[in-house]
Parts: sequence; C-alpha cells; structure tokens
Amino acid sequence: FLASEMIEPEFAGRVQSISMSCNWFSNFCVGMLFPYMDKYLGPYSFVPFAVVLLGTVLYAIFLLPETRGKTPAQVMQDLELRWGVTGHQPVPAVEEDSELIAQSDTEIV
Repeated sequence: FLASEMIEPEFAGRVQSISMSCNWFSNFCVGMLFPYMDKYLGPYSFVPFAVVLLGTVLYAIFLLPETRGKTPAQVMQDLELRWGVTGHQPVPAVEEDSELIAQSDTEIV
C-alpha cells in the first residue's frame, strides 16, 4: 500500500482513511456509470478503463520513487530531489496552544 510507505507514521491513519474513501467513491462511480458506458460503447465499454490503467502504469513507472528498503524520510528526500518540492514541515507550537491545552486538562472533571 503506497500511502503507508510514503507518509510519516503519525499521519498514516488519516492518509489511509482518505485513500480508502477515494477508493470506495471511485468504485461507486464505476458501478453507477458502467451500465451507461455499456449501453453506449457496447463491446468497447472497457476501453476507458484500459486508458486509465495505462496512465496509472506509466505514472508508477516514471514518476513514483522506489520505496523498497527506504524510510519515509528517505522517500521524501528522493521526491524533494526529483521535484524540488519540500515535504511536510512541522508547524512549531505556539505558546497560546500550550496554555489552551493546560486549561482544557484542568477543566475536565
């Protein structure tokens, strides 16, 4: 599963939830659209799926970095070198945040 290899562990749950939601939404769209595609395209109704599959294969071959045996930090470094885009930069905590957290801890009864 690609998201778990490219995302830092603290964000893995969120990213996997988003990717699974996109997967189920895509499955829903295919289920809703395929009868119309079959009606209008007949025996060629699988051509759009083949085109999307070809695009996905080309994307995987030419754009995705190799992740085997690498940490997420190494994968992000490879992406930064390839695309010149920096990865996730943690947002420094603000003093007000720590005060709010301390207040919320004391108010819980």
